[in-house]
Amino acid sequence: MSLSAGIKRKIRDGFLAGYQEVQKLTSAELSSLQPLTQMAHLWAWAISINATAIHNWSRLDDFYTKRHLHQLKRLSTKEWQLF
Repeated sequence: MSLSAGIKRKIRDGFLAGYQEVQKLTSAELSSLQPLTQMAHLWAWAISINATAIHNWSRLDDFYTKRHLHQLKRLSTKEWQLF
């Protein structure tokens, strides 16, 4: 969501810092934020594919697949790490 909404790192870092003031996250929780973000992307992609199949929409072309794979690859790079 952050990628498509354009939320900048400064805002994400501020959100996390504010959250940490109220409830400290363990090191395991902190290290799981990025993989969970990637899983959320896959989950949303699966929901979209399922809806497309149920309603027989014709969005499942090469561009659709390549775009989602590109987004997933960006999430795995250091510059796009959300947390």
